[in-house]
Amino acid sequence: MTLSGTYTLMSPSYDRQVFCVTLGCFPAVTALVSSVDAGPGGSDWANVYFVPVACFLLFNVGDYLGRFAAGKAQWPRPGRAGGAITLALSAARSDGGHMMTS
Repeated sequence: MTLSGTYTLMSPSYDRQVFCVTLGCFPAVTALVSSVDAGPGGSDWANVYFVPVACFLLFNVGDYLGRFAAGKAQWPRPGRAGGAITLALSAARSDGGHMMTS
C-alpha cells in the first residue's frame, strides 16, 4: 500500500469487507455475555431470555442511533455548494484514476 498524503489507498471492496466482518463478529461477541443471575435457581429471564433480548436490543438501538446521526450530520449539505465541495474534495484525494493492484 502506498500513502498519498494522509490517505491510504485500499481495495474498492474494503468497506464491504469491514461490514461483513463486523456483522459476523457482533452476534458472536454479544452472545458471550451472560447475566450475573444466570444459573441454577435463576429466573427464566436470566437463564433463557437475557442473551437474545440484550443482543437484539443492543444491535438495533446501535443501528438506529447510527442511522439517525448520519441523517442529522450530513456534510456538506445537499445543494449546489455541497456538490462543488464534494467534487473538490474527491479530486484532491484522487490518485489520478489508478487502482492499486496487489
